[in-house]
Parts: sequence; C-alpha cells; structure tokens
Amino acid sequence: METADVGGIGQILKKARENVGYSIDDLAETTGLTSAEIAQVENETDVDEARLRRIAAALRFDLSHLGPR
Repeated sequence: METADVGGIGQILKKARENVGYSIDDLAETTGLTSAEIAQVENETDVDEARLRRIAAALRFDLSHLGPR
C-alpha cells in the first residue's frame, strides 16, 4: 500500500486553509498577518513559530498533531 505525500507544515496549513474555504487574503485579515507572510509560511521560506500559531488558531488546527517542533 502506498502512502500519500503529506508535505511539510506549509503544505498542511495551505490544505487546511483551502478546506476552510479561506483565500490567503481572508486568512491574512483573520490573523492580522500580511498576505506575503502567509505565503512565506505556506511556501516554507519563512516558517516563524508565532506565525504558525496564529495561522493554526485561525484555522482551528491543532499543531500538536504534527509532533514536537
């Protein structure tokens, strides 16, 4: 049995955002982050812990499911 490639934290949060029906701009407005900051996290070019927590909270996504960071 093959397992699907889950991707990194950025891809996981992007999928969670899409599942909620948010655009990057919607999530930016909800979190107080800029669209560029959201994109940086999703693209994993700047994965800041504080940004991760704000995004996860807005998406009601429990980061503890991903294991220790």
